[in-house]
Amino acid sequence: MRILILGDSHIAAYRAALDGGYRGPDGVTFAFFGAPANRLSRLTLKDRVLGTTNTTIAEKLVKLWGASSFDLADIDLVALVGLGSNARLLGPLYKAHRTDAMAEGDFLVSEDTFDLAVEGLLRASLFGRVVEILRAGDAPPVIGLPQPLPSPELLVQEPRNWIGTAISNGDGDRLRLAVERAHTRLGLHAVIAQPEETLHAPLLTRIELMQSGVRLNDSKEADDLSHANADYAALVLDRMFAELGTPA
Repeated sequence: MRILILGDSHIAAYRAALDGGYRGPDGVTFAFFGAPANRLSRLTLKDRVLGTTNTTIAEKLVKLWGASSFDLADIDLVALVGLGSNARLLGPLYKAHRTDAMAEGDFLVSEDTFDLAVEGLLRASLFGRVVEILRAGDAPPVIGLPQPLPSPELLVQEPRNWIGTAISNGDGDRLRLAVERAHTRLGLHAVIAQPEETLHAPLLTRIELMQSGVRLNDSKEADDLSHANADYAALVLDRMFAELGTPA
């Protein structure tokens, strides 16, 4: 089995895990392709070849991978990572449908309506748009890997951040699970949730899994805020293989 890990800067943690000695089941190999920030917004898929029509993005891809395209011919599974796919995208929605004056767990709309709104945000995100590109083309099965939730450092830097409010209100798990449910409605082959053992709190990742988090330019993230490290990626890969089953 050959797995392509495709995404934005968050794929760097997985490459670091493999470079650091992580080994999956026998017979599994990995490839990587992607670009930081929102550069995959111009991703194309034609005749099973990933590429872009944007020359600036093509130059960035060449700098990262030595080529501006990637042939999916020998890929059995695409693992999509990052691209704004975690609960942080719910900030405006949460603030619009929850107030501190309400009882714990009460929202201004029903849970079903809230779930539909979350799904809409996810479909409109870069993650959702790339999923549609892959599904519309002749791509191999696509799974979603979890973009790490931020570290507790977020609430040190931004004490009034809405995530801290959501945790204080007892809404953290509800929001995290709403995003996980939305992922399952995108037509993915499988969705790997962020492992429970990586969580500091319902919407935060353990600080030791975010320290010296890596990005695609091989730089370390100074504030340990949003990019995970190789230890986090290894735990996610373990969960992925456990849920998908060991290939023959």
